[in-house]
Amino acid sequence: MITIKTGSADGFLNTLYKAFEEKSTEEEPEKELPTWDCKSSPKGTKYFTHNPKQWNGKAWFRAYIPPNTTDEVRFVIVKPDNAVIESAIYSHYHGRFIAMLFSNFGNTFISITATSLPTSEDSVN
Repeated sequence: MITIKTGSADGFLNTLYKAFEEKSTEEEPEKELPTWDCKSSPKGTKYFTHNPKQWNGKAWFRAYIPPNTTDEVRFVIVKPDNAVIESAIYSHYHGRFIAMLFSNFGNTFISITATSLPTSEDSVN
């Protein structure tokens, strides 16, 4: 799990989602957004996946704001149907996602932490 501390959880997520909606029109190769996709489920839940061929669709991140908080966003990892997320996938996704957040949104949050192992909120098995 990745946890972001920010001044406004809603504001952070709105900025993140807007950047992904607009990424297809940007020509900025230094940004790491092109290596990530944000897709919506039929129910409207947004998921992030790393899109290089080797990693594409191996896992997904889903963001949520914990109840009774306004300054925290959590990203839990979600396995694809009929798959298991192995430690190499877990660590790669966390490291690359955090790097993308620092590179592109570092001025929108206070701190970021990640668990070294899946939590009960992550779906890896």
